[in-house]
Order: sequence, then C-alpha cells, then structure tokens
Amino acid sequence: MRKAFILLFLLKIVAVSFVFSQKVERLAAEAVSYGIDGTHLLWEEDKKVEEFLKANPGYFEQARLNKTTAWNFSVGTTKSWSAVDFTNNNQRYTINTTCRAVGEKCYVFVENDVWTNRVNQAAIDSIKAAFDNRTPINSGKGIYQTNTETFGYPPDVDNDPRIIIVILDIKDGYDGEGGYIEGYFSSSNEVGANMAEMFFIDAYPLDLKTAGGLQGGLSTLAHEFQHMIHWNYHKTSSQLTFVNEGCSLVAEVICGYSIYNQDRYTGETNHYLLDWRNSTSFTNNEVLRDYSRAARFNAYLLDQFGVGIFRKIVETQQYGLNAYTDALSKVGASIAFKDVLINWFIANNLDDKSINSAWGYDYKNLVKPYGNVLYNPSIDFSNTVEPYAVEYITFKAGSNLVSQFSSTSNSLKIKAIITGSGQKKVVDVPLNGSFSEAEFGTTYNTVTFAIMNPENTYDESYSLKATGISHPVELKWDETETSGYLKRPPLDTICVTFDAIAGGRLDSVKIAVRRAGSITGAVYELGSSANPSKLGKRLSDFYTLTTSQTPSYPYPVPYPNWLTVNLSSQNIKTDKAFAVGVGVPQDTSKFSYVMVTKRAGTDFYHSYTYQNSPSGTTSPGWYYLTDGAGNVWLYLIRAYVGFENTTRVVELQPVGFKLEQNYPNPFNPETRIKFRLEKSGNTKITVYDIMGREVNMLLNEFRPAGEHEISFNASNYSSGVYYYKLESDKNISIKKMMLVR
Repeated sequence: MRKAFILLFLLKIVAVSFVFSQKVERLAAEAVSYGIDGTHLLWEEDKKVEEFLKANPGYFEQARLNKTTAWNFSVGTTKSWSAVDFTNNNQRYTINTTCRAVGEKCYVFVENDVWTNRVNQAAIDSIKAAFDNRTPINSGKGIYQTNTETFGYPPDVDNDPRIIIVILDIKDGYDGEGGYIEGYFSSSNEVGANMAEMFFIDAYPLDLKTAGGLQGGLSTLAHEFQHMIHWNYHKTSSQLTFVNEGCSLVAEVICGYSIYNQDRYTGETNHYLLDWRNSTSFTNNEVLRDYSRAARFNAYLLDQFGVGIFRKIVETQQYGLNAYTDALSKVGASIAFKDVLINWFIANNLDDKSINSAWGYDYKNLVKPYGNVLYNPSIDFSNTVEPYAVEYITFKAGSNLVSQFSSTSNSLKIKAIITGSGQKKVVDVPLNGSFSEAEFGTTYNTVTFAIMNPENTYDESYSLKATGISHPVELKWDETETSGYLKRPPLDTICVTFDAIAGGRLDSVKIAVRRAGSITGAVYELGSSANPSKLGKRLSDFYTLTTSQTPSYPYPVPYPNWLTVNLSSQNIKTDKAFAVGVGVPQDTSKFSYVMVTKRAGTDFYHSYTYQNSPSGTTSPGWYYLTDGAGNVWLYLIRAYVGFENTTRVVELQPVGFKLEQNYPNPFNPETRIKFRLEKSGNTKITVYDIMGREVNMLLNEFRPAGEHEISFNASNYSSGVYYYKLESDKNISIKKMMLVR
C-alpha cells in the first residue's frame, strides 16, 4: 500500500519561478487525503473462511477438479466480479469489468465506469510490465518474481497461473478528502463467487493516469500480492496483522518503491511494537502510525538479515512475536529477539553502520526520532515505556550535563547516543546511578537517551533528573543552502512554525531574503489544528526589515542576505508552539521575497503558504508546497531562543485530552484502558456493543487532570467488536476493541 500526500491541504497547481532559471514549475497536488490497505479490515471474512476450510479440508482439491482449465481470458473479455463495499459493513456487490491486458503472470481487468476517466491503456501497460517484467530495483525482474522468490508462492484455486488484477473505484466513502482504500486482498475470493486468485487496486482518488497515482498503484501491487502469498501459508490460522502487514510493506521496498512515510513512527516510538489499530471508519488515522512502525521494523530486518528471513516469517506457523523468533533461528541468526530490538532502537536514532553494523540502515535518509527535544539541560521528568517500545529524550544545547535515571524495573535498558561534528558514540547508562558527559557542549552537541523496554512487560516506569548549563539555541528546519525563491500570487502570507521550548524566551528571528527591498512580519501563537489558520494570537509587534543587497547568482555559500529582528525586549515566551509570519503585499515590486531550500519528502514540514486565489477550483487556505519531484519547499526563517537563567527546570507535563487504545487488544477476558485529561472534571467511560447499545458504564466520577488507567473485565460478554467512549469537559473520543474467546 502506498500513501497519498496527507494532512492539511496539498497544493493544487501553482506557478513557481526561480530567479536563476526563470523556469515555471507546476507542482503536484492532492486534497486532504490518506490511503490505507483494506486487507486488514476484512478480518471477519477471513475468520469465516478459516472456519469453512477447517470444516472442509478437501475443498481446494475438489475446486480444482471442478475447474480443470485456465481462464484463458483475452483482451476485450467482459466479466462481472464480486467486490467489497467498505461503506456497507463489507457487503458484496457486483462490478462489470473488461480485460484490458494479458501478461505472462497476470490478467488486468478494469471496472467499466472508470475506464478512460481514471485509467488509460498506458497505465494498464505499465501495470502489466511492473507485475511481469520490471521494478525500480531490477529492470529484468517483475513484482511477481520478486515476491515469489522472497515470500513464497500464491494459492491456485482456479487452475490458472495468472493473477487477476482488478482496478476499480473501491467503495470506501471517499468524498474528496479523508481516508480511502488503496487496495485489498480478500481470502473470500478463493472460496466465494469469484473463485480466483485476485486482488483489487483503487482508481479513485488514485488517478493512474498521473505519475504519482500510477506510482502508488504499482507499489500497491507489490503490497497486495504479498497478502495473497501470506494467506496461502495461513489458510486456517491467520497471522498477526502487524506481521502480515509488515511483510507487505517491506515488499514495496524490496521491489524498489519508497518506504512508507516514517514521520509518523518517529512521532510515536513509545508504542507497543505489535499493535495494530484497526478502524472500519476514517475518523482517525492512528493506523497510519502502525503502518509506519511496521515498515521501519521490517526494513531493519531486511538490512540486517537479508530477504531470506521473510520467507521464514511467512512460512512459520508460529504466531506474532514467535514468528520473528522462529524465523531468526531458521536463518541461523545467533541473536535473541530482545537484542534485535535494542539494536533497532539504537539504529533508529544513530543510523551509522560504521560504528556497529547493527546500528544503521542500508536504506538511506530515514527520518530520525529524537523524542522530547530539550534545549535546557535541567529537567525533572517521569514517564512509562510500553512493551517492545522506546522513549527518546534528546538534549540539544547546553553543557555540563549530569543525569540520573531511577526505576525499579528489571526490563528497562538505557543507552546514551552521543553525537557531534564527526564524533559519535553509544554508551550504557546505569539505572539508579549518575551519568555525565563532560564533553557535551564542546566535542558533542547532542545527547539522546534511548529508554528501551525490549520485554513484554507493560508500562515500565522511570524518572529522570538532569542538570546543566543552558545556552541560547538556534531553531531551524533547513539543512542545506538556498535553492531560490517562490513567487506568490497577491495577498498571500507565508509562515514557518516552531515547536515549543519550555522555559525559553524568543531572542530574535532571522530571515533570508532575495533582493533589495523590505518585508513585514510578526510572531504568532501557532493556530489550533481545528482552526484553518496557522497563525493564532499575535505575540510580537509588527516589524519591517529592509536590505539594499541583491546577491548575484549563483548564490554565495554561505548565503549572505539574512535580515535579523531583535525581539528580546518583547518578552515572548516559547512555552507554546509559535509561528513566524511574513505578509506578501499586493504590489511586490519592492518586496524582497523569502528564500527557500528543499527537503526530501512530500509531507508538510513546518513551512506553509496562505493563498487567497489558488489555481484550479481549490478554496483559499493554507498549503504546503512541493516541487513535484519528491521534495518539499522550506522557507529560510530561523528563530533564536534564550533562557532566563542557567538552572531553570523544564518540566514535560502531559497535556491534552487523549484516549489510548486498550491493551491487550484483542483480549480475553480482561484489558486495560489508559486515558489523559487536560482538565479535572467528571469523567465517563462507556462500553457499547457493535449495534451501539450501551453494555457497561466503566467510569462515572470526578477525575483530576493527568494520566489515568482503568481495567475492563468482559467475562460475561460474548466474542465480538465493542466500542468504548471517553467523555470529559465537552471532549469525546471513541475507540474499538475486540473480545476473542
């Protein structure tokens, strides 16, 4: 499965002018959308198929006797197939299709309603070629051969070696934004009306006539074909979703398609490794973090143990975690799973095989998790670490760092990942003892503590006390020199957002500009995520910066035309996230333009543009801009933060309202539910059955702000899906859980 460009608004079509080339680039665009694989949503169908096959062990032999010849479809053949309606409790409906290509290993059918509109013959030819003959990583080997060599072989109920690929507008409720299904494999196709090896690829919102849409469709081929192969080895004993989806995600990488977005994993490393937050609706996108985590873990297995381990993972009849331990033993790896996890946690932040071959990736430029980033080295903090998870705490400024971790846990392991200019090392950190790094602030400028729980023990707690001397810090998102500047339509605004720095005061702002002229801006609180504006309350006076310089092209390195505004006298606290905004006047003849640089990736990254009159039919709003070639544009705006004194304690307090996924899930008969309250008040947690009927009031009492946990014993309830709802201070959150007896 491939992701769409997600979150906020993506740019439709905008003219971008570079002073050094005067070339107008037109940027790629999609709406507020994210795609997921639909296979894991069909677990109820899979369970029914499992039970049917257990009761009819000779089914496939009889099916092949009943169908002794191949399909022998030809281009132009019309055929009706049964498909899944994800908007109607996964009910089946009939689609009318036409065969548009016959390959060596596949038939490609297209739903008649999307032909020429979302799919054309060029796209079909590309799909056939990718499945049969070539992938980005190997021009002489297609997805079929790559996947079968890596994972195993598909089933064959229809006596035809070709796989049927059906392209259609999957019924997923997509209405222009939000979530949608990019593709799915259903085991019921093997025993139901279709009686064929087949999987489905979406054609809306994926537009296979575009380069981006086609790329997403091709990677989905690799993803869904792995699901088919995986099922062939688990017909009557389905594998844990995390394991199965992880194999499909690494299938994309092995075929040469890009790894699933990693920003989501780096923002949630302290989460149970094997969790999978199924959702039959698209009211939240937590499952995207599960995809991100599974992609990263399996990419690490690929780098460390080679493609051979995935055949063992697919073939084993061991479930969940045991599938990994069994596969490790079968490929001759003399390492315990616990130690694999410890190495993985280090590799995610360090990513340098030159220090230790287990502490890095072959896959280049993966986003590194830093966790809680602290610019003041004095802290008093406590937290818990989930099973098979890690919490990162990173000190990025200051000196004389001395820390002490305290815990009664026998599971937690702590490593200090210490880096500087050309210097890196990993050091053991004692529990219940003192640790110091004398060269922090000189040789080394970053210390990341990885607090690891490589065991299946729940919520191991620890506390950290650290002291040190704070230094003023530079906040910036750009890591490369300027690439040029972007010309905006009239009456636009640009801004760069910055994370909160507890205990800090904004000292100054620097902006790189292009030419002689002026710019006007201000500092704002970061707008609410529910608010279409990125700019909240104004924190500073408006300022106007002027320059008489226009550097020549090619741009000097380092770029010299930076303007600075001193804000130290305005006492602007940085305890909340903030944004630096610049207005673009209607008359741009004297406007200096803010310079930009590139960052690899196609997700938002702190730089935004408000457009009153965007191209096409897109409404006014905030957008982030890409170059259409896998990069996002960053405005060159930096902020500088200082501290009142050198001993200020920065406390990381849990804030916000949040309902966690219950653990374990599925469960039998007891599970635990964690939640966080931003404000004290009466709090309710109610359990409902799948029909929406209330079955239990777990909690109805006053609770203070902060972290809480309750248990739910379902001994008197039947197996099935249940929902639990948290209500407090006008906030509501609902999640799904599954009781399996």
